[in-house]
Amino acid sequence: MFNTFGNIVSDPRVAIQLIDFENKTLLHIQGFAEIITLDGKFDGNPDMGRRVKIKIENIIIATDTLPFKPEFISWSPMLPGR
Repeated sequence: MFNTFGNIVSDPRVAIQLIDFENKTLLHIQGFAEIITLDGKFDGNPDMGRRVKIKIENIIIATDTLPFKPEFISWSPMLPGR
């Protein structure tokens, strides 16, 4: 689930799923997000003055959950540095 800052302000519940396709394992993290505003610039970039802090409430690790094992074909051309 992807949340913008505005969505987090109206509903701080967040979740993220990370999939390990090679091992058919899923990591699911749930929690509550808080937006933290930093004073000044971060690494010289004035647009990077906010962070999201997540208080983790639940973690689920599910093994052997994918019904398939995908085959790696190539990196995305949109991926920087590839």
